[in-house]
Amino acid sequence: MKPSTKLALAFAGLFVLSAAHAADNREPLHVQLKMPVVKAAKQAATNDPARGVGVRIEDGRGNAAGAVIGRATSDDDVLFPIIASNAVTPFVQDVVRQSLSGWNIDTAAAKDATLQLRYSQFDINEKNRAVGATYVADVKLDWTLFNRAGNDVAHGSVRGSTDHYGRGRSAENISETLSDALKDALAQLSNDSGFRKLWSDGFQNEGVVEAPRASAPAKAAKPAKRERAAEKPPARSARNLEIRLQKLDELYERKAITREEYDQRRAAILDEI
Repeated sequence: MKPSTKLALAFAGLFVLSAAHAADNREPLHVQLKMPVVKAAKQAATNDPARGVGVRIEDGRGNAAGAVIGRATSDDDVLFPIIASNAVTPFVQDVVRQSLSGWNIDTAAAKDATLQLRYSQFDINEKNRAVGATYVADVKLDWTLFNRAGNDVAHGSVRGSTDHYGRGRSAENISETLSDALKDALAQLSNDSGFRKLWSDGFQNEGVVEAPRASAPAKAAKPAKRERAAEKPPARSARNLEIRLQKLDELYERKAITREEYDQRRAAILDEI
């Protein structure tokens, strides 16, 4: 075989391999989320007494999100999705429980409280570099803390973000970056004044509605006063009428009044009988 023919075949083979590699880099990246393997760390120093807190995790991203957890770019900057091949919620729950254990919180039983966490953002972006790739993760947790009575004692939202540099198309780097973003959000939660109520003396009494105090029996309402029926003025005594008639006669005899006035006044006096 001529040297020129060998060279041509070598270039053709290289082209085929490059094309195959480029096509592979544009394919969706399927990853299995796993808790990063970390060395056993010492218990975080805290003066807070131990608490038993049950944890409920909910996916709040909406049905459209599905298994897609992010985007990546190939060497030629073509976008392709990053897809989780396993459920996201158990991964989030493992990271949360690991973090809470460092706060002197036992998540095995909800003997003191229940923490509800709803992840409304769980996203990672991979950007290919000349060598390796950068990973940026962002998460948002909407949280609610309930006491034993089931009362909403505190609630809010926290965000976490982190970035890492590593190998391209690496499931391990993706899991590690998302785990660290979750821990960043949980660190903010641990310092939230509302969440810190978990260790307050009145935590179990939060949201309890006190029964109204017993009050003295209400006095019976007094019956409405009945309007007195209109009554005629009491009849004058006979002696009084007699005196008035006498005075009227005297006035007439002295001609102090006319006959007409006399008759009118006398009739009025007699009507009172």
